[in-house]
Amino acid sequence: MTKQECINFLERTQRSYNTHMSTMKYNEAKNFSGYTPVILNKEKSLVGKWIYENIEATKNITGTIFYDELESLHSQWCEEYNKISNVYLKNAKKSFLFGKKIDSMSKDKVKAYLDDLIHTTEQITIMFNKILTRVHALPESKFV
Repeated sequence: MTKQECINFLERTQRSYNTHMSTMKYNEAKNFSGYTPVILNKEKSLVGKWIYENIEATKNITGTIFYDELESLHSQWCEEYNKISNVYLKNAKKSFLFGKKIDSMSKDKVKAYLDDLIHTTEQITIMFNKILTRVHALPESKFV
């Protein structure tokens, strides 16, 4: 991966977290009517593969401290995202007109999980900004 490819990947990944977050907010606002839950595997996602498949190369780019924090935040984000999906999978009831919906107690649970996910997404955005600053400062020779 060249330096520019790394920058593009990091920017695209950062946008992806925010897109997933926006989708969850939208679904929560619709009481998850028509929502298709996805259970994420932290190691098989695009960023998960980057984090876990070649740890030393990734640490070389991010630095050990940023790597450890990113890995922790990514794990936390996937766990929080999956909590929301699991509430839907376990508690969604079929509605005549609107497909499956969750009840008000489940919706309250989802709201709390969504607040956590929003906070973690903000933390990940900050972390990606730090990593991007570092990558921009690294010489091209650190890549490839």
